[in-house]
Amino acid sequence: MSFYVGVDIVEIDRIRRAVETHGQRFLTRVFSPEEVSLCMGRAGSAACLAARFAAKEAFKKAIGASIPVPWRHVTVVSGDGGGPRLKLLNKLGDRLGGSFALSLSHSHDYAVAVVMWERA
Repeated sequence: MSFYVGVDIVEIDRIRRAVETHGQRFLTRVFSPEEVSLCMGRAGSAACLAARFAAKEAFKKAIGASIPVPWRHVTVVSGDGGGPRLKLLNKLGDRLGGSFALSLSHSHDYAVAVVMWERA
């Protein structure tokens, strides 16, 4: 059994500016409809989006550069207990195998994500 970890930190203002500058084009390119719906309905929408952006980057770091992954094939959803979990689309999870754990956090200026991949 092997473990791989990816970590990423994002300036929340960077994501806020991307949404203000590029709008729907940026949102559609990077986030799933579920992520956009969840985050854009919140007062802290930029922090919510930034945490999800960091999760996608952390995921890519955990799996390494061996498999190219489109942004929207990695989606952050609410798990059974309400905490975040990764939903991998287009059989990406089947190709990689193993299981993933996700932790998200944010402060006033930054959002951070940690992804752990346990591979058999």
